[in-house]
Amino acid sequence: MKDHPVYRLTRHFFNGLFDLGFLSDDGTEAFERMIIGICALFFSFGLLLVRVFMATYANLRAHDTPDLYRQAVLGAEAFIMALPMWIVAFVTILVGHALFPDETDFRVLMALPVTERLIFGAKLLALALFTGLFIVATHIALTPLFLVISMGRWAEHAFVLRAAAFASASLGASVFAVLSVTAANGLLVLCLPRERLMGASAALRSAMLCVLVMALPFVGRLPAQGPRFASGSAWLYIAPPAWFVGLEQLLLGHTGSYVTHLAGLALAALALAMVTSAGAFAVLYRHFDRVMVRPAEGSAPRMRRISRWRPRWRGQTEGAYAAIRSFTGITFRRSVLHQGVLVCVSAAGFGLVLNVLMMAGLEGWMRNGGAAPAGLVSALIWVPFALIFTISTAVRR
Repeated sequence: MKDHPVYRLTRHFFNGLFDLGFLSDDGTEAFERMIIGICALFFSFGLLLVRVFMATYANLRAHDTPDLYRQAVLGAEAFIMALPMWIVAFVTILVGHALFPDETDFRVLMALPVTERLIFGAKLLALALFTGLFIVATHIALTPLFLVISMGRWAEHAFVLRAAAFASASLGASVFAVLSVTAANGLLVLCLPRERLMGASAALRSAMLCVLVMALPFVGRLPAQGPRFASGSAWLYIAPPAWFVGLEQLLLGHTGSYVTHLAGLALAALALAMVTSAGAFAVLYRHFDRVMVRPAEGSAPRMRRISRWRPRWRGQTEGAYAAIRSFTGITFRRSVLHQGVLVCVSAAGFGLVLNVLMMAGLEGWMRNGGAAPAGLVSALIWVPFALIFTISTAVRR
C-alpha cells in the first residue's frame, strides 16, 4: 500500500500543507508539533466552556417556562457551530498557497508516470484529511458543551434526533468554511497571471485573516444572541453560523419563514462554495499545463511603468526617508510572514476596540440615537491610543 502512487502523492501533498511557505525544515517540523498540541488544547478549551456554561443552563432549567432556555440554546448552538468554522477557516487560509497544485508540481510530477486525474485526486484527498483533522478535533472537543445545553426538562425533541440534526448542520458549516477559502484561492489561481499570483495570494491570505480576527469578538457574543433568533432579527442574515442554526431547526421540523430563510441561505452558500471550488479544480484539471505555465502577456511592461512612477521627496532627509520607505514597502509586499503578522496584530487591535465599543453600548446608540452613553464616550477617547499601540507593535514585529 505504501508503494501505491495514491498513497505517496497524498502523503506528499499532506506534508506540504504543513509548510506555510516561509518556514525552514526545522520550522515545518515545529509547526507540525504545534498542530498536535493545538488539537490537544481544543479538548481542554471545550471542558473549560462546559464549566462556564453549566451554571447558566442550570439556572435556565429552573425557570417555570421554557422560553428563556430555548432562546439561549439557539445562541449557544450558533456559538458551537461558529468555533469550528473559525478554526478550520483559519488553518485553511494558512495553507492557502498549497490548496492547488502549482508550477513546481506541474514540472516535477508531469514527468512521472502519473496522470493528472491522480494528481488532483491526491491533492483533494490530502486537503480533506488535513481539514478533517481539525473539523473532527473541534467537534469532539465541543461535544460535552452540546450535551450540557441540550439535555434537560425543557429540551425539545428526542436527544438522538437533535444530535443528528445539529451534527449535520455543524459539519455543513465547517465544510462551507473550508470550501469558501478554497473557492477564493481557486478563482485567484485561474484569473491572475503567474508573476502576480504570489503577491496576490499573500494579499488575499492577509485580507481573509484580517476578517477572521476581527470577527472573533462577534463569535464570542453569539451565546447572547438567542433573543435575536426568537425575534427574527435581520442582523443574523449576515452571520453564517446563524444560517446553519436555521438549517438545524429546519431539519428538526420547524418551518417558520425566518427559519426557512436562514436555512435557504445556508444551503445556497454551501452550494455556491462547492460549485466554485469544484469548478476551479475542474478547470485546472483540464487545462493544467496552460494554467500553470501560461505566459504573462502585457503584464510586465505595465508593472515596469508603474514601478517608475514614484513621488519625489525633497529635503535633507530625502535619501534616508526614501530608503526606509522603499525597504518597508518591499518587505511587506514580498514577505508573507511579515505581512501576516502586521495584518493579524492590527486586526486583533481593531477587534478588541470593536468589542469594547459594543460592550459600551455602540449598537444601542446607533439604533436608538440620542445622547451617547458616558461609557461609550470614554471608550471612544482611548480608542485611537489603543490602535496606535497595536499597529506600531505590528509594524515593529
